Amino acid sequence: LANDPRVREAFELTIDREGINQVVFDGQYTPGCTPLSPVSPYYDKSYQCSKPDVAKAKQLLAAAGLAGGYSFELMVVNNPEAQRVGEVLQSMAAEAGLKITLRSTEFAAALKEQDAGNYQAFQIGWSGRVDPDANIHQFQTCKGSLNTTLACDADIDELLNKAREVSDTKERAKLYNEAIRKFTARRNIVYLYHQNYIVAFPRSLKGFKATADGLIRLKGVSWQG
Repeated sequence: LANDPRVREAFELTIDREGINQVVFDGQYTPGCTPLSPVSPYYDKSYQCSKPDVAKAKQLLAAAGLAGGYSFELMVVNNPEAQRVGEVLQSMAAEAGLKITLRSTEFAAALKEQDAGNYQAFQIGWSGRVDPDANIHQFQTCKGSLNTTLACDADIDELLNKAREVSDTKERAKLYNEAIRKFTARRNIVYLYHQNYIVAFPRSLKGFKATADGLIRLKGVSWQG
C-alpha cells in the first residue's frame, strides 16, 4: 500500500464518496477528493473526483502482482461515526479483493500510533481552516509538521511555499491547484468528504457571523435581551 501507487489507486477506485455521505452522514456532508471544499475561493471547479471502478481496481492490483487480493489494516478512532466510515470503506474495498481489517483505537492513542508510524492506514478527520495553507502545507510538504505519511516531493514543496509568499487570490489558487493535482495523484492522503456545519442562534445575539471552518468567533458579538 505504501510502496506501490497502483495499490493506492486501486483502493481509491473502490470508494463511492457519495455512498459514504448517504450511508454514514445521511446526505448531510459534501463528498470531496481534495483538501479544499467547494465554498473556498481557491476551489478548482474543474477538478473531477474519481468514480468507483472495481474492474479497473482489479486490473491495477493484478498489474501490481496482487491478483489474489491484498490485505491491510485501517486504524479508525473508536467513535460511532469513524467506525461507520471504516466499515463502509471495508465493504467497498472488498469488491475488488482488498481485505481491510479495522483497528478501533482511542483518539489520543491513535494519534500517538500515527506519530510513531505504527499503522498501515489511518482514517482521520481535520476540522479545517478558512485559509488553504493550514489545510495543505503541514500535511503535504517534505518537512511538514503533520506529514505523518512521510511523502516528499520538492516540486510540491516549491508550489506550496510560493503560495505562502503571494497575496493575490487568483495567483495563489493556481499554485494550490497545481500542487493538489500532484499530491492527489500520489495518494499519500485520500480525501473523502467535507463537513457541513449547521449553525443556529437567537435573534437577540447580534453581530455573530458563522465561518466556514465551524470555529466560534465572538469578536463584535453582543446580547440584546
